[in-house]
Amino acid sequence: MRKSLLKKLATLSEILKNMGKVLIAYSGGADSTLLLKVAKDNLGRNVLAVTAESLTYPQEEIEEAKKTAKKIGARHIIIKSRELNNKKFIR
Repeated sequence: MRKSLLKKLATLSEILKNMGKVLIAYSGGADSTLLLKVAKDNLGRNVLAVTAESLTYPQEEIEEAKKTAKKIGARHIIIKSRELNNKKFIR
């Protein structure tokens, strides 16, 4: 890994350690998966991944997020999102 990336990873790890515990809005995409993995490596059980389930988010992606969070060993919960009930969202 390049030196600049290692430095960024070390900085992220230090920030997470200083936080002590985190809740991560987890989509299962590359960015949130990297954050979840680094957080889990540094904080152990003090990490919670949360994925919002809604009609705007494909069920297959939710299932993949569940599988990936499980592989990482992170606690992961799914919450129901009701953004379609919000008129401002629909505009």
